[in-house]
Amino acid sequence: AVLNRQRRMRGAGGAAQRLRRKINTQGGSSCMGCGTWHPAPSIRIDHVVTIGSGGTDQDDNVQPLCLSCHRIKTRQEQVGHHLDLDPNPLPRLTNT
Repeated sequence: AVLNRQRRMRGAGGAAQRLRRKINTQGGSSCMGCGTWHPAPSIRIDHVVTIGSGGTDQDDNVQPLCLSCHRIKTRQEQVGHHLDLDPNPLPRLTNT
């Protein structure tokens, strides 16, 4: 499963890797969940629609989330996967 995910991510253009490099270069990022700025080590690169749920590794499907928001979204996705809920439980902030 992990190898298939890695292959899909590489084949789809590497948006998660590009965003990670950008955040590392900037030293951090604002979380798209809560809007708070966090240093790079505290940011997780999140796929809005998970790769496992058919999402892609394209720019419009990746977002920076702080550890707390990423944990919340992951838990909600795990519950939602079984209940057929919205795969993106956190609202997305617009880039300003």
